[in-house]
Amino acid sequence: MTPSAWQHHTVLAVSGIPGSGRADLMHQLATALAKQSINVALVIQEQNNSEPDRKREYSLALTSKNKLELHLDLHDGLEDTLRLLAPLHDLVLVEGDATTSLPKLWLDHPDEAGTKQDADLVLEQFAPGASRLPATLSFVQNWLMSAWINRPVMVAIHRATAHSEENDSSLLHHVALVTNLSNRDDTLLLDFPTGDDLPGGEALLRTLRSRPGSAWLLAGTEDELPDEERMKTLFEARRPGRWIIGFVADDKTLLPLLLEPQAIPILEHFNGELDKLLQHPCFYPIVQAETAE
Repeated sequence: MTPSAWQHHTVLAVSGIPGSGRADLMHQLATALAKQSINVALVIQEQNNSEPDRKREYSLALTSKNKLELHLDLHDGLEDTLRLLAPLHDLVLVEGDATTSLPKLWLDHPDEAGTKQDADLVLEQFAPGASRLPATLSFVQNWLMSAWINRPVMVAIHRATAHSEENDSSLLHHVALVTNLSNRDDTLLLDFPTGDDLPGGEALLRTLRSRPGSAWLLAGTEDELPDEERMKTLFEARRPGRWIIGFVADDKTLLPLLLEPQAIPILEHFNGELDKLLQHPCFYPIVQAETAE
């Protein structure tokens, strides 16, 4: 498993030698983050006594409502486990060691406190003691927010009319605005299938699946594209736990919508029907009246 495979997923390893307190700290972090409506999955690795050379993975997922879900005996390996969990959570924490090929927090064992750790991909090293939990919580919050808002954002436009040079120029201008807002230079313009203002179905899902790990701005028709101020409002509202962000006026949800990668499996469950997606607890509404001049 290479780090590049998870560059757009929020996955962190909590690493150290046995006895450094990895699992306890992971549960404490997950509990604290869940109180902030952040969905966290924990992947705890335990030695299988009957097969000493093999590790058994299982995950303990804490949702924003502090509901515990235990998934035992995930024998598919860490990479497949992460492929399953990462799209469904804001953050996945993995109990690791020096060899874990993920960005990692290193927890010093009491017997090695102060010793510089030379394991690969260590983001930060934490000494034991009462200050460890607040220090790691602060680090994880900042890291998660940075990783979240720096994901690539793709643009999908619902074209209601035939292509024209003038329309394409206008669309590309809006793509440039998104590129600027997301601090990236690889924003991609793709088209919605023709249909309703909130299109759904397999064609939409095919569009969204074309760039896994990306967020999406669903921007309406070329005649009703959002202005820069509204798009800026969407981007400023991005946070872990907010998988779908949109404007609401008169009890109706309006384009544009901003979908994080975690929204795609939910949309697949609803067969691409966006109106059902907007009933999900992770939908964050921006009341139109509050953004109007």
